Amino acid sequence: MTSTQKAGLHYAWVILAAACVLSIVSRADSASFAVFVDPLVERFDWKRGDISLAYSLAFLCSMPAMLAFGWLGDRYGARALMIGASLMISAGTVLLGMIQDLWHLYVLYGVFVGAFGNAAFMVLLPVIVTRWFEKKMGSRSASTGPRSAPGRPSSRRSSAGSSRPVAGNRRSWCSVSASAWFSSSSPR
Repeated sequence: MTSTQKAGLHYAWVILAAACVLSIVSRADSASFAVFVDPLVERFDWKRGDISLAYSLAFLCSMPAMLAFGWLGDRYGARALMIGASLMISAGTVLLGMIQDLWHLYVLYGVFVGAFGNAAFMVLLPVIVTRWFEKKMGSRSASTGPRSAPGRPSSRRSSAGSSRPVAGNRRSWCSVSASAWFSSSSPR
């Protein structure tokens, strides 16, 4: 018996937690790119605009890469592609520490780490999590108690036949909007 079975925790929640950590780690390079601009300017005497082009290149290359990874994920499976993307981000990040020319930054960050690596994570992590919850937990994940047991009518409603999910989404978006407004308008 595993520790997740002893605690009564379904393994899909472990997959969700791992996906969250992987998502944070895979996007850390994008979120921290600005931190590396000044050291690159000082070390190599490159212009800020030239360095920032690597970030723009990563953004522009990630759009078609996301489409490609979506198609490849459907064709070959998300697990193998995630392993490849993890290796690509890991190797690219290590090699970024050894760059000597500006084109190295463009290729390693702009294409490998920023575009291909992050595009795979952005597209495939939600697929993996969703499949775990759908296949492993079944319809019980969206039900309310024993009424949806086999042979009993399900308590789930379709979104077309019920206004409750739409109203719930409206409340959710309103609360997100209100919290963003309050956090931006509060005195600092």
